[in-house]
Parts: sequence; structure tokens; C-alpha cells
Amino acid sequence: MADDDDMLVLGIPPEVLRRHGARVLDPVTAPRDPAAEEEGGPRSPGTTTYLTSTLLLRGLPGRSARRTLERLRGTAQNAGYAVELTVEETDLAFEEWLGDERAEEVDRVYQTRVRIVPTSAAAPLDAWELLAAARADGPVDADLEHLMLAAGGGYYWGGQGGGYYWGGQGGGYYWGGQGQDDGEVGARTPVTLGLADLGGETRAPERSPVVVVPDTGIGAHPWLTGDLTAVLRDLDGIPVGPPGGLDPDPEDKGVRNDLTGVLDRLSGHGTFIAGIVRQAASDARLVGLPVLDSSGAVAEGDVHRTLTALWVLHARAQDAGFTGFEPKDLSRGFVLDVLNISMGYYHQDGVVEAHPLRDLLRLLGERGVLVVTAAGNDATRVPLYPAGWAAGATPPEDRSVVPLVAVGATNPDGETVALFSNAGPWVTTHAPGVNVVSTLPTSFQASANPSRSTPGDGGALRARTDRDDMRRGFAVWSGTSFAAPDVAGRVADRLAEATVEGGASVDPKVMLERAWAALDQEVWR
Repeated sequence: MADDDDMLVLGIPPEVLRRHGARVLDPVTAPRDPAAEEEGGPRSPGTTTYLTSTLLLRGLPGRSARRTLERLRGTAQNAGYAVELTVEETDLAFEEWLGDERAEEVDRVYQTRVRIVPTSAAAPLDAWELLAAARADGPVDADLEHLMLAAGGGYYWGGQGGGYYWGGQGGGYYWGGQGQDDGEVGARTPVTLGLADLGGETRAPERSPVVVVPDTGIGAHPWLTGDLTAVLRDLDGIPVGPPGGLDPDPEDKGVRNDLTGVLDRLSGHGTFIAGIVRQAASDARLVGLPVLDSSGAVAEGDVHRTLTALWVLHARAQDAGFTGFEPKDLSRGFVLDVLNISMGYYHQDGVVEAHPLRDLLRLLGERGVLVVTAAGNDATRVPLYPAGWAAGATPPEDRSVVPLVAVGATNPDGETVALFSNAGPWVTTHAPGVNVVSTLPTSFQASANPSRSTPGDGGALRARTDRDDMRRGFAVWSGTSFAAPDVAGRVADRLAEATVEGGASVDPKVMLERAWAALDQEVWR
């Protein structure tokens, strides 16, 4: 268990929990975990955020998950729960899409979503209650479906400039909206930036490195147009993120509540990340996968299905030696070089070694993909996953797989670590994550107005800053969400440099060597 100083308080806004059918698991009131014994009996679970009516089972629906499902049905029947357990249609469709292609490998890493449906008017059965009952009979290949957050956790008191800083990897929530005084520079705040357009290639490498960003998507911006930027809403027919997509689009107007018209908390998050990568690697091809809604939340199963399909397309293209990228036809797949994950969740078991997501990311690493994750902003040593599975500050001896990298945030002085940044032996490195300047969709102009304005002299309006007018396309924001793409961009730039020198092969062994060389140059130098 974590020390008291590391105990988490997850203050997720009620509307976000309600939207996703989720709740915060309270260690004080939740049923104890019979699988976790301590002196005096079963231990209380740790704090996490999870969907109350679903569980995730390791394996494909028609393979390993089927056996676990039958066991859970037996548990429910023996306990007298009036429920029916059904497999989600999207997972059945995924297995049909996959067929025999790498089915054994995928079965080891996939997570099938099972829905808990009440069959009577009795109170619905909570997912943790069913899982705890199953664990009482021994280990089970099932887990809660966690709510993954772009900002990894609860309210960090006293954050950038005062007020409640919603501690996450994206700078997201400030108590009271987008800052209540001009001193809150850590909030998403528009700025003016005069830099050259970074929207085109500069060195024309033989093969532009592909950086994939599963996040809120990528919005309109001059730096993020043309052949070097793509947004994929399905992967060869497999839906990206929630089935049916994100509505509204977090990167379009950025407004979800049409009654107030304010920018939602994490609107523009993906565009901001993409701009950081572009600043470091102007030759990189950016691929946005819209999985997070504008509150910065997404069900774990939707992310896992998306990343599994991504791995299949990568392996398909790599085995065929296909180096192209055709967004309109992904039947041949495409090879990715860097995967930036600026989201995560805390697990109720605290430290978790074995997990399907960890195994999936290892499959990507074995094929030369460099995965960079954000460490989280809750000032805790409790591991945020997937960052908690990273290699740490010492390079591993096993060079047969590209190790996972977890990035914490530094202050603008470049020396001190941000007070909100998570810590632990799993944190690999640190990068700028406080008051970072990057891109936001030029389409953002919501209902907020300057706090003070006056006609001024000669008819020229004088006013304070309009905090949600992003028409200039740039803003300042804070969080480890933005430290991770700094590292992702720098290693992508090293990969572009390597392809300029003639190393464009997508053979797994070649990609492994390139990725390790980039890490040696930018992380473990």
C-alpha cells in the first residue's frame, strides 16, 4: 500500500462520471478485496475510477475470454445476482475482422468487454462487487474497466497560479473554469507566437517517421495540414475510440454545453500535443486517433481495442515491407514509429505487473515501436498506467524490445521538476511541461468574454484577454501530457535523421536498432 502522503483523492466532476457510467472506487466504503490479504483479513482496494456496469476479460470473445465469462456467470448465479452477462458487439465484430490473422498473439493481449445487465427491478450489480466475488474463488482473468483520463487523476490543490488544478496530464481542470484572474498562466490561455510555418517537410527523408497520438484528435491549424497530418476515425473498419465516434468533436468548436457555450475542459488537447511534436520533428507524419472526449475521459476498453487494431495494421504492413501510408485504404496497414500516450488510470491493486495492456505495448516494442507515456500530475508515487510499466531512469539490458518511456514535467527553468509531476522508479526522464506554448484549433472562439473592456481612444477597443479566443492558433498550457510529446518529437526527429541517411527499412530488427539509437541519443545520453 502507498504511504498516506501518496493516497489519491480523485475529484472527477460528477458530469464526467455520469456521462461514462463511472464512479470513483472509495477504499473506505467499497467491498474488501478477498484476493489481497493483509494482517487482519482482506485489504481494501486502492482508489480508481471505473465503469460500474462492465468488466474487461483477457482474450478474444471466442477464445480465452469465453472461459472467463462462463466462470463469471457461475459466480453470479451462485451469489444469487439477478444479472445477465453479455459480450459487447464491437468485440464480436473485432474478432470477426481479425479472423485467423495473428489470432493467437491477439488473444493473449486483447480485452473483451462484458456488460452486466440486470434481469430484475433490483438495484444494478456494481462491477467491483461481481469482480470481488469472483476473486474470492481464486485468480480470474478479468478486471474493472477503468476510466482513462487525459489528466490522470484528481484535484491538485494550489496548482499553477492558485485554485484547484485538476491534476492531470493535460493541465485540464481549473476550479472555476479557465482561470479567474490573469495570473493563472497554467490554464489553457491564448498567446501570440511569431514563428515560421512548420507545416511542411524540411529535409525530405526517404520515409517520414509516423507519430501516432491517441487523444482528442487534431484540429484545424496551419502547422497541421497537408500530407504530413491525418486523423483516422476507423482503422480498416475498426472504430477508433467509442463506437459511433466522439460527439461533439473536441477539436471542432470545442464546446459541449450549448447552454453556456464555454470551451470544454480538455478541448484542443490533441492539437496541443500534435503541435509540440511538430515543433521538435517538422518532418514527422502525425496521425491523430480521436479516442478522448472533450472532458478528457475514455473507457479503457475503447482505447485497448483501438491500440490492438493499430498493432495488427503495423504488423501487417511491416511483414509485407509496405512503407507507404494511405489513409483512404488501410487494408495493407501502415508502419508507425512512435506512439504518444498522454492519458492513464490508477489501478485498484496499486502496483500491477501482469496486464493485457502491458503485454500489448510490449508487442509494439518488439516490432520497433517507441511508446512514450505521460507520468501524471497528481504529485504521487502511485503508478499511473501505462506509464507505471516504464523502464525507469536506467536503460534495461534487454535490447530485444524497445522499452516503454514515462515522462515527468520540468518547470521553465529546465532544472526543477514541476511540483505536480508524479514520481517513482518507473519515471524514465523529464521534459518541459509547465507553461508550454503550442497549437490549438483556430476554430476555437467560445462564449467567454474579456473580464474588462473599454472603447478607448479613436474607437479602438481596449480589453483584457479573451481566454477562449484561439483564432491565432496558439496557447500556453501545463501538464505531463505535454512533456511526453516533447520526448516523442525529439526521438522522431532522430528517426527522420536516420532515414535521411538511408535507413528507411521497416524490418523489425532495423526499427529496433533505430529506436534504441534514438533513445540513447535523447533519453539515456
